[in-house]
Amino acid sequence: MRAVRKALILCSLILTATAGAADARELVVVQANVGNVNLNCNDQVFKLCLRPVERRAATALRELSPDLVAFQEILPVDPFDLCAEAPSRNPANLCSAPRATGLQATRLLGPGYRVACDTRFGWECLAVKDGVLELAGGLATRPVLPACEDRGFTLNSAVVRLAGWPVTVTNGHPDSRDAECRRDQVRDLFEMSVPEGVPTLVMGDWNLDPFRENDVSVEYWNANVARRYAYASTPELTFFPLAPSQLDPTGEVRDPEPPNPAGARTIDLVLAAGGVAGTCQVQRIDGGGGMDHRAQVCRIGTDASVTPALRIARRGCAVTASFTPSPPHLRGVRFQTGGRTVVDRRAPFRLRLAGAERTQRFNLTTTALLVNGEGPALARQLPACAAQSPARTRGDDGPDRKPPRRRPSFTG
Repeated sequence: MRAVRKALILCSLILTATAGAADARELVVVQANVGNVNLNCNDQVFKLCLRPVERRAATALRELSPDLVAFQEILPVDPFDLCAEAPSRNPANLCSAPRATGLQATRLLGPGYRVACDTRFGWECLAVKDGVLELAGGLATRPVLPACEDRGFTLNSAVVRLAGWPVTVTNGHPDSRDAECRRDQVRDLFEMSVPEGVPTLVMGDWNLDPFRENDVSVEYWNANVARRYAYASTPELTFFPLAPSQLDPTGEVRDPEPPNPAGARTIDLVLAAGGVAGTCQVQRIDGGGGMDHRAQVCRIGTDASVTPALRIARRGCAVTASFTPSPPHLRGVRFQTGGRTVVDRRAPFRLRLAGAERTQRFNLTTTALLVNGEGPALARQLPACAAQSPARTRGDDGPDRKPPRRRPSFTG
């Protein structure tokens, strides 16, 4: 009967210390270069500078209600206030009075998003929807490479958390003219900031067309990036520089359909790996005119290895953490009690209880350590593994045992 009771207690502990994986759901993800080649935005370095275009893009994006957006060519205010440097007298220009306030990404998406932008100029930005994803820190911007003359192109990465589990995301915008510089920038980003074998979503305006071009940057891309990641986007054209709206100072002109194919390319690309996958469709978000790029609007899903279930089990005076399924990029587990921290980097991941943890209830926090960050912290209060009693002895990591019975002795 005692053995049955102990088995029930152990089973109860295992079941109540299980952290379930996130519910499967598709994420709406948008890759959007919102700039232009309109000479009327030349002073604003071809960023999204026209009020009517911004209004139409805000309408389109709010209808999509995306969970994650990678923006390029945002009109920045921090760390570089472009309107202060290049004010305009054109009333349709956002840099004319009265100036718009706040982040342009927030004006486009509305409330309920956290936005982080590149640390050099602030015109490449990542936005995540509150309650769906978390942004772990800011956007990490790679340094300017010696071979690159134009400092205005940035390559960035970040970690976003889905149900607390890390996913690596890129926002790439390499040089548009110098193929050797572009190759070096892409190589630097993926070799220095994007670890292999982790859940990853690759987004950006890469200024290379891997389906139609063959310069040194495309050769590197196809041999390295396209080998490691699967396309969510398609070869459909995304960049149309020759359109009537690109000559319009008012922001009101619309482009004819179908668009002029001269100079068109597929340079807005989305790829994924490590349990992340999906499909994208090319879509205008400018209401028919004002931008030279089309957005990639994607439905992205994750498998169970991205958000695994974490189970805590205690057998005697040892606690074990296990994952279902076990993430291939798992590198260890950190156990924290009130008085100590223990990291185990070899499966099975185990903590042997010591001191007061054996004799009284204690709080335990367990965190998965992964190649690209930490998983969610699971906190539990666990009962003591052994009761202090002079009539009982304890094994090192097993249940309490009674001392052997002594035979009575009789003397005559």
